[in-house]
Amino acid sequence: MKKSLLITFIFAVFLFGIHYFMNISNHLPDEFSKRWNCVDREDAECNSVFDLPVKFKNLTNIKIQRQLPEILDKTTDTLFFYTSEQCVAVFIDDTQIYEYGMEKDTRPFMKSPAALWHKVKLEKSYEGKKLSLFFSYPYKKNRGKIFKVYLSNYQNFNKYLMKKYFLGLEFGILCLVFPLVVSPLCWVFRKYKDKIMHILCICIFSILAAVWYISDNKLIIFVTSYPKVLFMMSILSLMFINLPSLIYAVNIKDLKLRSFLLKVIIAFSITYFVLIILEFFSVIDIYVYRSYVHLGIYVSALTYYITLGISLIRDKRKDVKLPFLAYLFLIAGSSIDFFIYLTDEEQYSASYASFSALVFITFLFVSAVNSLHKMIEQNKKAILHKDLASKDFMTGTKNKSSFLSDTDKAIVSEKVAVIVFDINNLKYINEEFGHEKGDEACIKVAELIKNVFLKYGDCYRTGTDEFSVLIQDCTQLDIYELLQKFIEVLNYENNNLSYKLGTAMGFAVFNPKIDNKLKDTIDRAKDNMIKNKASQKLAENATI
Repeated sequence: MKKSLLITFIFAVFLFGIHYFMNISNHLPDEFSKRWNCVDREDAECNSVFDLPVKFKNLTNIKIQRQLPEILDKTTDTLFFYTSEQCVAVFIDDTQIYEYGMEKDTRPFMKSPAALWHKVKLEKSYEGKKLSLFFSYPYKKNRGKIFKVYLSNYQNFNKYLMKKYFLGLEFGILCLVFPLVVSPLCWVFRKYKDKIMHILCICIFSILAAVWYISDNKLIIFVTSYPKVLFMMSILSLMFINLPSLIYAVNIKDLKLRSFLLKVIIAFSITYFVLIILEFFSVIDIYVYRSYVHLGIYVSALTYYITLGISLIRDKRKDVKLPFLAYLFLIAGSSIDFFIYLTDEEQYSASYASFSALVFITFLFVSAVNSLHKMIEQNKKAILHKDLASKDFMTGTKNKSSFLSDTDKAIVSEKVAVIVFDINNLKYINEEFGHEKGDEACIKVAELIKNVFLKYGDCYRTGTDEFSVLIQDCTQLDIYELLQKFIEVLNYENNNLSYKLGTAMGFAVFNPKIDNKLKDTIDRAKDNMIKNKASQKLAENATI
């Protein structure tokens, strides 16, 4: 956690530093936003002189006016102003030179005027004439905000917006890049389904956050010509941005409030679907719709906090601490930007929200990877313990316990064969040459058995001087040939030993006519091994 905090902090300082030292002015002369007059309004209050920005609540139409400068040059040849959910027309004296959204049905949000930077080219002949801006509000409930109006040129204004809004765009792009970088982990760790769901939820949240911040960025709105598409993307991503975090919480292992969270997710999904339908058919307007969306974000955030808070405090779940703190940081950053949006939308850049989202994504990813790492380590230990419990330390073969377990699980058929080996004169080797040589004899025999038989079946040490091989399918094998090969390698090995190493061998294939179970086959293999040992002794005595 400390490392992730440090890396995130250094990264943030680096980005803020680059942004701060960009050699672009963060200010633009705004004298043209001063001393405007209201010339047409629904009530009688049209005599005041005011500076922009200004707010007129719950108006349907309003017209403001001021005089253009006597001289328009290359640095003041374009009028720039921002609107949000407003139709607008621009007049020079009584001649309309620009309009946006005035002749269209703008009630549903997919046909909304959306948010837009207007760029109105001014001609030399307009010098000294009266400029009028007419604003129409298609929705009953509106903020009625008229933002600043700038007189500049495209190059200077573009630089101004870049300095002001590029930081939020950087964080948004990083949120978009994040899932491209981490999504391959889903394939690498595909066996761990709950952790893969966590990584997928983080990636989906990251994409939704990126879509929101990029589509809502004033610089993107300025340089593109698709304000309604951007507006729709912003609203839809904002609607569903909290669902991935709730799904993330649902997939926290053994979370006691999981069923409650699932019900909340279903409830939110249904509510959002109904809101889209109601807004599309103009039952509610865009501002009511947005209010419900923002309310949904904070309700889902509260749900997330309550769930993880209970798990953290009541259930002593330390693994939810990082997701809990990360979401707290996200809500703090988003709340700052939401306050800026409500008070002065033109200044809103989503830089706090986008940075806190990036921190949130990083924290959740670190948390998911840490818990995934712990899970992998636990599985490794479990496999190691299982391996240790099932293997013979000295020879590396499986032990008698594994042999009994595997023979119990084996599917009994005429394909199954059992081979039993017994080392000759192991007691004599231990007494005459020492226990180290006795251990060496066991290891050598085990290695030779594995070299010959391991690709066909499993090898076991079933006694001090006894080894067994279990072959599940012997239909394509000539066991006599394999045993002959084993004898050859054993004889070759004897050339390098100070003692004679020999084994007695016996095998049996399951026969349903005489074997009721696999144990009967094993007993027959042992009997055959004992007979082989006896015949070897007779041969030795005859030689003597």
